[in-house]
Amino acid sequence: DIESGVLYIVPSENGKGKRVVRRPYPALTSLPLDDDFDAYTLETRGPLTETAGTIQHIARTTSWTPTSPPLDEDFDAWTYTNTAG
Repeated sequence: DIESGVLYIVPSENGKGKRVVRRPYPALTSLPLDDDFDAYTLETRGPLTETAGTIQHIARTTSWTPTSPPLDEDFDAWTYTNTAG
């Protein structure tokens, strides 16, 4: 069953050749982000404590500005460097 784990190529016990070993998928290290998650940078003056009052104050007094222009609808995660000549 291909869904039951990840395949790895590891050295065999006798040191000759390699063998394929199936290991379970590793556990997630963090919770997945919401589908509507947007990454914005928030600059504050002073330490931020996570209380409802502080968060509401920041929301009222801070300009939420994206750190870069919006991505195109067909954007994918591939990046490349274009070098001239």
